[in-house]
Amino acid sequence: KNYWPYKQDSLLSATDFYKHFLIAPCWVWNKIYRRDFLQKKQILFIDKILYEDVPFFANVFLQIDRVSFVADYLYNYRTNRDGAITVKPSARQFDILKVKAIVEQLLRKYNVLSQLQFNFNDWTLWSHIWMYQHLPKKYQTKALHQIEQLSKDISERILENLGISQGRILIFGLPLLHIKRVKSRLDIFLWKIPILTWRQKSVSKPLPIFYKKRLQKN
Repeated sequence: KNYWPYKQDSLLSATDFYKHFLIAPCWVWNKIYRRDFLQKKQILFIDKILYEDVPFFANVFLQIDRVSFVADYLYNYRTNRDGAITVKPSARQFDILKVKAIVEQLLRKYNVLSQLQFNFNDWTLWSHIWMYQHLPKKYQTKALHQIEQLSKDISERILENLGISQGRILIFGLPLLHIKRVKSRLDIFLWKIPILTWRQKSVSKPLPIFYKKRLQKN
């Protein structure tokens, strides 16, 4: 699959390439690098983290003058491979938070954060969605807490894409955490129980109706 808008071989300047930064995949395997360039700039992979492709690619991209795009398909990459660590549910998915901090630091170092803020926000959005979806369930509440620390606009978009209601739902003043979907048994149990939210002090309608209306508003 071609994730780039180019249909033929092209030579791009760094400025031309900016609009694709962190938008097109940051995989390291579909690119070829000049060894002398990497040695001169002392660009290395970071040990012992997942998604090390991203800071490596960012470090390369922020120091290049031009890049050549080859339209031919020259490499086959096997997806959904059994045992692949990036798709296996694991607490190591939290490494995305480390990667985000490293990339933001690089953008500040080269004084392009404001110029590439949209790209960085877009990557933050989809990387956090990926992180949540590939964490064991016992870590998802912690992930939601991390998501809430992001800017309001990004956190709300992440929760919307995950299908999670915004705001915490409380029953008799006790947090029920975030409800992604109403299970059948929970549905029956809570059908006539009034609920409270941070945004509305009281709601007398059944939970399923409230939940549907909440999603419609968003």
